[in-house]
Amino acid sequence: MKFFFNADMMILQGVSLSTDYRKFVLRGEGRMLTFHNSAAIVERVRVPHMQRSILYNPFTAELLSCGVSSEIIRINLETGAFVESYQTGLEVEDPEDDAIFSMGVFSKGPATGVVMLAGGDGCVEAWDSRSASKAGRLSVVQTTDYGGSASGRYLNQGKELRHVSIDDDSNGLLFCCGDENGKVYVYDVRLQKPLLVKDHMNSLPIVKTYFFKGKNNINGEANQFIVSADTRSVKIWDKNTGKNFTSVDSPAEVYDFMFLRREHNIAAPPFESDDSGVLTFCCDTPKVQVHFIPQLAPAPRWASFLDVIADDLHHTGASGAAGETGAAESEHVVYNDYTFISLEKMKELGISANDMADGKIRPVMHGAFIENNLFRDLQAVLNPTAFDKSADANRRRKTKERWDDRISKFKRVEGEEEGEGKTPLAAAKEDPRFAKQLGNRDSLYALDSKNPEYKRLLQTIAERRAKATERRKKYESDLFTIVPDAGGEEDGEDTEGRPRDEAREQLRGVQSSGKFNPRKGKKEKPTGGKQDSKVTMFEVQQDSGNVFVQSEKHIHHQRKQKRAENLTLEERLKKMKRQ
Repeated sequence: MKFFFNADMMILQGVSLSTDYRKFVLRGEGRMLTFHNSAAIVERVRVPHMQRSILYNPFTAELLSCGVSSEIIRINLETGAFVESYQTGLEVEDPEDDAIFSMGVFSKGPATGVVMLAGGDGCVEAWDSRSASKAGRLSVVQTTDYGGSASGRYLNQGKELRHVSIDDDSNGLLFCCGDENGKVYVYDVRLQKPLLVKDHMNSLPIVKTYFFKGKNNINGEANQFIVSADTRSVKIWDKNTGKNFTSVDSPAEVYDFMFLRREHNIAAPPFESDDSGVLTFCCDTPKVQVHFIPQLAPAPRWASFLDVIADDLHHTGASGAAGETGAAESEHVVYNDYTFISLEKMKELGISANDMADGKIRPVMHGAFIENNLFRDLQAVLNPTAFDKSADANRRRKTKERWDDRISKFKRVEGEEEGEGKTPLAAAKEDPRFAKQLGNRDSLYALDSKNPEYKRLLQTIAERRAKATERRKKYESDLFTIVPDAGGEEDGEDTEGRPRDEAREQLRGVQSSGKFNPRKGKKEKPTGGKQDSKVTMFEVQQDSGNVFVQSEKHIHHQRKQKRAENLTLEERLKKMKRQ
């Protein structure tokens, strides 16, 4: 996108003033015209009447405006001023109705520069822009033989001509116009009777007529088609015979249609190109209706993949028909040898518009399709180690796929994905969805101390702990035996060491200055009598010599085995029944 701007009015029609669309005029509701360039609005002009259509005449550099008035307003873009209007004879009885519906200008042949006007009274007028004078007037509806019969009966009912278009490919001699009753008239400027009358057979007003400017997709010859649209459908038919080529129905009322150009590059001359087979028309729907007709013309260059898809559908249909008769049915994959890359990737690879001419790179809407071999070569030049990295990644992916179906012995932990050093509980706490529930457990779970079930559980736990303590003491008493101590020497040592301790306590109160500062004596613990500080020694029994090197699990197993040996026969039978 080159630029965009926000309009301050509803846009009804636009006309390009240059072949590269850098200068254009927009017509809005009412009488306002806005002139634009690629940067901003250049000028706003108000015309004296309500508008129906505008036209740019490149031979005189004039902008023509028509509408409810019978005159054609002329604005000279070279001088930037209004010039004398064309005073036509196209008038209607109701002043609120449009007097002139459409305009067209011849660009080739002897009628170059002649402006054709389609009026609301069923007449067509021609004005020579070189002399600013009327060149002729033709009453289309009143002088047209109904259905092309030779009976000589004419239609004397007045009908509006809604659109007129010029054929620039037939030496500038043909034009066609459509009325409000669903009929299209093809004229030669040298004749007063139509060459052909095409009826849509639905009595709906003609919205637009257009001479198709495209070449056949099969033999490359120019197509001789006229495209006409009423409010419900778009019809394509031969301009020489009137034979129908195809018809496209619309889901809502049609307002306008156009064919996309074959070439996409409008930045360098020549700007004009043939029409493609992509038909777009706007109607009362949220989206523009787009249809591709491959038999009419090729797809645009920037959407060349449409030709491949159409060819694939054609071969698939042909193979399906052959399969019904017993032939082998084949399938074809579209763009199997191409890789899609975005515009950013194209800039990274250094691909320019000149590189798309050989067909190895096919542009599309927002990128391009590039051949796989060429893409690999460009990738190798840009990043030489990319192939090795891709091969390693592919090898790891295949290894992972092969091992995913196997049952591993240990739980697999992927630190990179789950976060290294984080437990599942810590990861859940960091998640804002579970932080409130897992943050403070006291607020969610509370113990009811008054519940009798809770009291019974506490009593049961206390009893089990007491039994376990008794068993542990009994087991330890069986492992060790008490060694008696003489205790005579201990009393002598205590009596000798007592005066020494009292002297040490007195010296603690003497400071470095030599003064005596008695400290508060320590409170002696009351003693109920004489206490003998004796040490009780234990000796390990001979059958339990390795008790210090055994594990807790082994010791527990020995305790359990010993308890089972001490059980009586009755207790053993009860235990077997419980199991």
